[in-house]
Amino acid sequence: MTEGRLARVAPAGQLATQQPATIMELIEKVVSREDSQAAAGAIEQLVKLKEHVEDRSAKKEYFQAFARVQARLQTVVATMAVPDKHGDVRWFVAPFPDILDAIEPVLREEGFSLRFDSTREGPILTAYCYAMHTGGHQESARCHFNAANAQGGDLGALTSAKRGALMEMFALKVRRSDDARLLGDFIDPDEVDELKALIKDAGGVDMVKFLRFAAADKIENIRKGKLPQLHMFLAKKAKAAKAQPKKQERTPDGEPVPDWVGRGQVTDRKEEQP
Repeated sequence: MTEGRLARVAPAGQLATQQPATIMELIEKVVSREDSQAAAGAIEQLVKLKEHVEDRSAKKEYFQAFARVQARLQTVVATMAVPDKHGDVRWFVAPFPDILDAIEPVLREEGFSLRFDSTREGPILTAYCYAMHTGGHQESARCHFNAANAQGGDLGALTSAKRGALMEMFALKVRRSDDARLLGDFIDPDEVDELKALIKDAGGVDMVKFLRFAAADKIENIRKGKLPQLHMFLAKKAKAAKAQPKKQERTPDGEPVPDWVGRGQVTDRKEEQP
């Protein structure tokens, strides 16, 4: 390349219409140089520049898609009650599978996929959530959890840590399932009667704890949003009650009633003797 070519300058009018060369075009021009040693150094710098530009472009795509995801994600409802040793509700949590089911359709549409990993040091378990975008960029979030005496053991601790990392990753908002803003109106008279019948079928329901769980002072003041949980609880209790073996009916003498004697027809055999 001569000094005359180096000194050649395009007219000012041409600069406005001339398209800038891409990095790949610049690399091709450098490769065509006769000075291979100088070309190698220039190519190395251009490759680094290309990688830098691609990384910035991938980050831009990622955060643009991330903003759209956050705008579309709904508040997560904490539906699972965590009891204390007395059976009373300590708090509500949003189950990890429920959170995934709620957000994965939106993530897929915006080009995101998720990956989880974990480490442990003593009782402290750390879960990592990686959000990867099709543009090539990824971000991560983590959550520490004390696995000592965790409910559900190590598996329960890992699930809780993964849930925490996922919620941290997307800044998910959680609302308790007994929040009045989610529960709707009070149940109507037909639903009151249905609930009373289910309570009767379940048998042995502690109404103080039941109403406390329902966040109401009486059945008529239960809100519609709580019905699915209450129906599930009563159905499980009724099923457990039916599974218990029935006590065998006995005669006044303490002897088992023979199978051929109808239930409720037990008589005092001493009085039947001549």
